[in-house]
Amino acid sequence: MKIFKKKRKNNDEESYWQSSTDMMVGLLLVIILLLALLLLLLARKNDYKYEYEGTEVYSTTTHLYDYDEYETTTDDYDDDEEETTYVHNEGGGGGGDGGGQVEPQTTGQDRPFDDIGKTAVLVAVIDEETGKVIKKSGIEFELYADQDTITGLQALYTYYPEKIEYKKYDTTEDGTFYLPEKIWDGWYSLHNMTAPPEYIPGSVTKFQINESRDWNDPYLVSVPLSPAKNTIKINAIDSESKAPVPGSVFEIVAEENIILLDGSVRLHKGDVADVVLCDENGYGASKALYVGKYRIRQKEANQFYALNKDTILTEVKIEDEVETPVIDIPCEKTAYIFTLKDAADSAPIRGATFTLPDGTDVTTDETGRVIMTDLTKGTDYAITLKTLPAPYRDKALTASFSVDTKGYIRDQAKYYDEGTAYTIRLAASVSDKLLKQGVEGVNLTLYDSADKVVQNWDSNGTEQIIDGLEPGKYSLEIAGRKSSRITVDVKDTEKVQKGAIYLWTLLDFVLIIAGAAVLAAAALIAVHTIRKKKGKGNGEG
Repeated sequence: MKIFKKKRKNNDEESYWQSSTDMMVGLLLVIILLLALLLLLLARKNDYKYEYEGTEVYSTTTHLYDYDEYETTTDDYDDDEEETTYVHNEGGGGGGDGGGQVEPQTTGQDRPFDDIGKTAVLVAVIDEETGKVIKKSGIEFELYADQDTITGLQALYTYYPEKIEYKKYDTTEDGTFYLPEKIWDGWYSLHNMTAPPEYIPGSVTKFQINESRDWNDPYLVSVPLSPAKNTIKINAIDSESKAPVPGSVFEIVAEENIILLDGSVRLHKGDVADVVLCDENGYGASKALYVGKYRIRQKEANQFYALNKDTILTEVKIEDEVETPVIDIPCEKTAYIFTLKDAADSAPIRGATFTLPDGTDVTTDETGRVIMTDLTKGTDYAITLKTLPAPYRDKALTASFSVDTKGYIRDQAKYYDEGTAYTIRLAASVSDKLLKQGVEGVNLTLYDSADKVVQNWDSNGTEQIIDGLEPGKYSLEIAGRKSSRITVDVKDTEKVQKGAIYLWTLLDFVLIIAGAAVLAAAALIAVHTIRKKKGKGNGEG
């Protein structure tokens, strides 16, 4: 083989095989260097795989979640929500959906040379009770560093097409967001700034970054929000006296399906959310209830009270610095109200005595009433008339009623009953014979069967009511005129009986004369008319 040689200026010869060998050696060294860097990177990644995955740390004010994978299952709530899949926007850099501040255009030197060793972070907002994603946009967060060397609010950036600073981050409509750029290893916390009305804002979620992850496999931080809840406060009071009614029991019933933003149905319409027992002061409060509409209905009433048929619609809300109002619920005491009336004119009878079931006697007041309260449920009662005031005639009268297990008397909390008593009454009068109108100024006397005066009075043109009579024969006459006497047969009845004397008055005579004059005039007119017609007939003939 012939080897080509060329001469150098110094007349030395150079071999082409020697330069090829040097190039191969250089290339091999580069490959070895790249392999070493790769092994170093892999070793560094494995060194940061600590035992933090899947752990949860809770306190009263902060929530620590650190998941490498987001997966939740629960059977506690009625929910058909499908498994959530997070899709990364392939635009490079997280973006965060937060309100960023545009900075002046910078050179490439302001952009990190690389992000090796840093981690892409995806944040998912979840319901603390179900672990399911709260699919709501606009939930705002701030990122804080909790490290020895770096603390406080953190600003992150996107660099294309211009550098934008982010200090706040909002969820998208699927309830998630990416931090706009990768972050270094260490402890961080996400501070929740806002929340939907159904949830409580202000939670703090701590998490630790201890490995490097890219955008296609981000580190997942689950931020739990607690559902907003409040109590329903009840004050049971007497409907009349406003005094507290202890021992009342109320049910809190869902007026609508209570569905939170994670899609889970916490209560169906008609479900009993809680049962509230009122204390000795009539006060009671429910457990913490989800935001929504509820209806309060009474389940059990106090011993002497009727079950309230009315329900009260209310709504559970969360209002800062506003104390939940107490709802006054009137309770009606079971009562039996008996009224004794006059059978003739329905006037109340005062002073009648009734005997109660326990043997005590009560007397009707000026309204003719007897009121019974403190009645035991599921009990039969009866009251009996004992005596009547004069001039009412004694009679047998018993009123019976029953109180059912709900405290109702014939389906009413307050039942109004009535009875009647009577006295024998005579309506005596004097009237003219023609018009039957009352005559004033006539002295009348009523006599009994023994011809004793029962009552004497001067007429005033109306009937004179005489009560308290005994059955029998009575006489009514005009004073000084025996011929005017009439007999009235008074019977034992509750109806008002009548006795009337009819006499001729001056008005009657005037009417008779006037009537006669009218008739005479009519007759004369008729005769004149007939004669006139006959005269005309004879003239024509």
